[in-house]
Amino acid sequence: MIERLETRDNGDAIPCPGGLIHHWVGALWIPGATLSQTLALVQDYDQHAQVYSPLELRSQILERHGDAFKVLIRYLRKKVISVVLDTVLRIDYHTLDATHAWSRARTESVREIKDHDTPHEYALPEGNDGGYLWA
Repeated sequence: MIERLETRDNGDAIPCPGGLIHHWVGALWIPGATLSQTLALVQDYDQHAQVYSPLELRSQILERHGDAFKVLIRYLRKKVISVVLDTVLRIDYHTLDATHAWSRARTESVREIKDHDTPHEYALPEGNDGGYLWA
């Protein structure tokens, strides 16, 4: 189950001219998988690029304190154009019982990458890029 939520600032709509604010909540059931197996997979950020390819090109744990993570994930988005984005996220996991957990991810930064995986690769300044995804 996935549901779109409305993000508000003290009850007021947040102006975002020319943009979209994404705020979603979801729940899932994975038949045959235990909670510990599921958490082991989703928290293994150093291996995400192998599991979630081709959407994720690179992934790395920058910090970990128990169930709190700071991670770098490089995404590739292909639609009409191709865009490569480096994102830094803070993700907290909370286990409720043997079969239930929840997590919250917050984006700290998004940088558009030009000439990715070449010797000439560089990151555009945050906020001074194509505007495909903002933190």
